[in-house]
Amino acid sequence: MLQLLCELYFKEKSFNDCLCTGRKLKNTYKGEKNETKATQWKKWGNELHKESKYDLMAEYYTLALEFTPTSKSETVTAVLSNRCLALINLKKFNEALADAEKCTKIRPKWFRGHSRLGTCLLHLKRNKDALQAFCKAHTCAVNDKEKQTTAQEVISTAMNIEGGESQITCPLSPQVLQFLVKEACEKNEWKKLRFLYLGTAASKTSRGLATECHASCVPLDLLIESDVNNLHKLVTVLLEHGLRRQDYEVVPKLHFWLQWKR
Repeated sequence: MLQLLCELYFKEKSFNDCLCTGRKLKNTYKGEKNETKATQWKKWGNELHKESKYDLMAEYYTLALEFTPTSKSETVTAVLSNRCLALINLKKFNEALADAEKCTKIRPKWFRGHSRLGTCLLHLKRNKDALQAFCKAHTCAVNDKEKQTTAQEVISTAMNIEGGESQITCPLSPQVLQFLVKEACEKNEWKKLRFLYLGTAASKTSRGLATECHASCVPLDLLIESDVNNLHKLVTVLLEHGLRRQDYEVVPKLHFWLQWKR
């Protein structure tokens, strides 16, 4: 009966009534676990994410954890990760950090837990620790999508740390770096492009990460209209890395700009 009431309340979007009834249902189990019920509350928590009801979302995941057998590590960590996300959205960063740390302890080779940990650390202004967490996430990433997502987190964090390129502890493959270059161009993220090719300091000792990446995808005419630092040096490096010479030759203002900046 209580289970049916939960389903009815949720269908009617009476989410608080559903939660209260769910807690009563959990009490009838007297400490016993039930993976089917855990999966149901996790699924409902996911639905609440779509509704941006983060406070209820966190409570639903808490109930899901109470139903989850401790032996089901993948389910436990998935719910912890989701509750961590809810807490981040609620700006409860220390509580979120605790969930992320539990997640990485239980399932140390899962990229998502380390990614959540990095996000929490960023919000707590612990940028260097966050970078190391994102590097760990990238190391644990399995498929291309995971590698690309975690690489974005690594670069976005490193570029806000002085000498950040030298503090990246995970290898970024040429394929991933080329993806990042292309993405930066598509989104007009010129500061990120600058970081990829020049590093943070753009000095004689600073070296970018994408030195082996082709620059043919860079829209030079848009780049020179930006206010990114060390623009002349960036354009010079890009030309050395395959920036399309026809753009330089066909658009007169590009030739004028390069000459003027010398």
